Amino acid sequence: MVRMKLNILGLSEVRWKGAGKITSGGHEIIYSGGTESEKGVGIIVDKTASKAIKANKRRSLVRTIRKRQATFLGHVIRRGKLEHLETTGTYEGKRSRGRQREKIMDGLAIWLGPGKVSDILAAVKDRDLWRDMIANAYKQGT
Repeated sequence: MVRMKLNILGLSEVRWKGAGKITSGGHEIIYSGGTESEKGVGIIVDKTASKAIKANKRRSLVRTIRKRQATFLGHVIRRGKLEHLETTGTYEGKRSRGRQREKIMDGLAIWLGPGKVSDILAAVKDRDLWRDMIANAYKQGT
């Protein structure tokens, strides 16, 4: 792989049982085989490709979390109960010192695209529009 300057190398006819990962000499071997030591496949990746794969998993996890947050927010806002007040309301008193925490609504406003929090709260009322907004943001990624 080093001589050929390859980052990823595909393997077929791997005869290992089950699935797993082996690290050897700065490379990772990721494989998946059958129960009878047949029909297995695998890939060998170097350190740079391994880092890219891990970064992609993290990005995918963030997208999934944002999607679930948006779905839950739509549910809470449409109910209009105490959670709605907590999510969209303001509190009396002094602000705490230091950098202000990011609110769920601000994070979702950035993720869902250009728009204000008030636009998002209006869109939540229309369930079909809200689902389309979440689906489009999920497709585009973070």
